[in-house]
Formats: sequence, C-alpha cells, structure tokens
Amino acid sequence: MASKVFILSKGDAILPICCFLLISTILSCGPKLPKPITVTKEEPSEIIYAPSISGLRVTALNGETNLYWKTDRQDGQAFGGYDIYIVPSDMNLRATPQPRNQSRYPGDTDLDPESESFKAEGLEPGKIYKTWVVAYSSNTKSQSVSDTVLFCPMITGEITLSLLYSNEDSGYDFSKGRYVSARSAESDIMFFAGKGLPKLSAPERLDPKLQATRFRDIGAETAFNSFRTFSNEGFSGVQSLPLRKGNLYLIKTADNHFAKLECTDITGEGGRQRVRLRFMYNPVKQYTKFQ
Repeated sequence: MASKVFILSKGDAILPICCFLLISTILSCGPKLPKPITVTKEEPSEIIYAPSISGLRVTALNGETNLYWKTDRQDGQAFGGYDIYIVPSDMNLRATPQPRNQSRYPGDTDLDPESESFKAEGLEPGKIYKTWVVAYSSNTKSQSVSDTVLFCPMITGEITLSLLYSNEDSGYDFSKGRYVSARSAESDIMFFAGKGLPKLSAPERLDPKLQATRFRDIGAETAFNSFRTFSNEGFSGVQSLPLRKGNLYLIKTADNHFAKLECTDITGEGGRQRVRLRFMYNPVKQYTKFQ
C-alpha cells in the first residue's frame, strides 16, 4: 500500500509556530516563582554594663551641697556619664524627676576616674532632701543607681562670746543666727567662769525662765567634721560643762534643735575672758544627723 504524503500549504506551516509563540508569551507573563529566602544568623552583640556606684555621701553647709561617691570603672572603662537627682524628701515620685544637671554630667576634673564629686547650690537650710546618682554605660542602654541618701543643709559659723552677761555678745540665738545678751529669752548658750574655770552653760542658770539648753561633752579625740550622727534616744545632757580648747560639745536647745560646737580658743583673764566657738547647727527639729 502506498503511503500518503501530505503537503502543507504555506499558511498551514505558520500555524504551529504561532501557537508555540503564544504559549511562551502567556507563560512569561504569569506569576514568577519566589526566590529562595536566605537566612543569615546574627551574632549577639556584646552587652555593655554601666559602672556601679557606691559610698554616696553628702556635705551640706550654708546652702552649698557637695556629693561624693565611688565608681567602679575597671581598667578605665568608658561610660556615658551621670545624672544627679536632689529632691525634697517628701516629694511624691510618681515619675522620674528632672536631674540636677542640665546635661549628662561627665564626672569631675580630677585624675581619679573612680572618685567623683558634684557641687549643688541654692538648697534651703532646714529642709530635708534626698539624693541619688545614676551612671550610664557608654551606649546609654544600661544604667546603675546608687543608694538614696537623706540630708539637711546645715548652718555653720564661728562665734565669740563675752563673759559679761549684759553684753550683746554674751549669748547667741542659733535659730536666727545672731548675738544676743545672755539674759535674753532668745539666747541658747552663755559663757561663764565658775570657780575660776571657764564653762559653757544654759541661760537658765541666770534665771529659771530662760532657755534650758542641755550639753554633752564629745571629747577632743573626735574631729569636728567627722562627728556626723548620734542617737537622740534618752539624750541626758547637763546644764553646764567645763570648756577646754579643742573639745567638742553637743547641745540640745530648748526648742529641740541640735548643734555641735568646738572650742577653738579661750582668751583674756577675769571679766575680760572670751571664748571662741565653731558651730554647726541643725535647723530641723529632732534631726540628729550632721552632714
């Protein structure tokens, strides 16, 4: 049987080619398969810690306050500075208050990176404050906080008392910071010579109606600035005490304020004797802490 031979016309030959091109075009315009996602494993970044703070203490005298603390900056560790907070002790801290420093405090300018200080002014004597310090890491993502310290700005000074009770400089009113006569109802202390010995006494010695201040001898072995606190419980001072140069004395006024005194000099003889006293007065009643 003879095989048949089909002869395509020119139009018939083009048809398969057109179908192939049409299918290719449709496939190329369709949705593309998503590229495979490459997951890279990130190494955890090193945690930078803030240096720790310890030993915060305060000196607050005549409206000037100085803070001192230690910072554990191992091997000169870089850090992001400090914020210093000083607020009234009765302040309700519902939110973090504004720091005392307007910009991040870099630390003091001495050569010891582990010993820091900060000076604040304008605080009110007789008002109790609380303070704390925050240290930041170099990237400020970590922080450490010091203990909170309560303090009260003290009033300090030096007075010279006359032995003559009628003189206007024979007594002193600590609450108002002024000289008065030892016979004045406002005087907290007086100087007298009993049996030839110079003494510090309560004005009630002259008149029972005058101030009944009480005294306690601290001794000469304690430095004036190192005697910072004491117990008020059962304070049993005496009406008068012998004065000795270099001795420290604690006094409690009739209105329950405390002061510490240091006898720095005794001069003159007889009725011309005078005593020079350095003092630190605490203007908060019953507050037994000296900064």
